[in-house]
Amino acid sequence: MPNEPLTSDSKTTLLVIDWEMAQIGSRALDLGQIIAETYETKLFKNAEHGVWVIEGFMDGYGPLSDKLAFRTAIQVGAHLVCFGSRVAGWGSPEQVEEVVKVGKDLIVQAWRENKPWFEGHILRCLFQW
Repeated sequence: MPNEPLTSDSKTTLLVIDWEMAQIGSRALDLGQIIAETYETKLFKNAEHGVWVIEGFMDGYGPLSDKLAFRTAIQVGAHLVCFGSRVAGWGSPEQVEEVVKVGKDLIVQAWRENKPWFEGHILRCLFQW
């Protein structure tokens, strides 16, 4: 990556290898973990580049069925609730509470398969519109 700030019109090639999760397993779990951990940069640090990385990653990954998109959103939510609430030193108690709320909302809305709810959400990129 270049040693300069990224802009929305920058073209940067980024290859992501998550060796910790390099195994045969659930696509929703794999996608959910990488998206949640990237989303935490937005939620805790208000880093817009976290959103760009998620959007770019999903653009490169390709389309998901609605079933897989909802399952992935549930995994993102579960990761935010279970792990986002435990990231030492990343945020204030109020931020942690908000991250857990965001995670809960993702779980509930994805479980209900409420696709319109995602239309204005950062994770809208999981779905085909």
